[in-house]
Amino acid sequence: MLWGKNKSGLNAQQEGDVTLKEWATSKVESIDGLIENPGFQEQRFQKLGSTHYKTARVVFDRDEVLKKAPQNLKQIFEDLFMQIDYMELVINYYDL
Repeated sequence: MLWGKNKSGLNAQQEGDVTLKEWATSKVESIDGLIENPGFQEQRFQKLGSTHYKTARVVFDRDEVLKKAPQNLKQIFEDLFMQIDYMELVINYYDL
């Protein structure tokens, strides 16, 4: 992850997200060089599963929206959901 490039062609160090000075006194050009450094501590890294993303993914819940919606909008939302379901069915039918 440290040496991967993002869409703009920069790695995490160039973006400023990670500073390698915490681990090494000299500039490290590769992961092998980092591992060979006597100050390298693998325990400081987090597992990928424990990574927290900056924005949480919000899942749209129709039932929750209908519970919170004012009475005059509930029928409009139900009609809209029915149209969405119909279009999704048509698209899936077309794919088949």
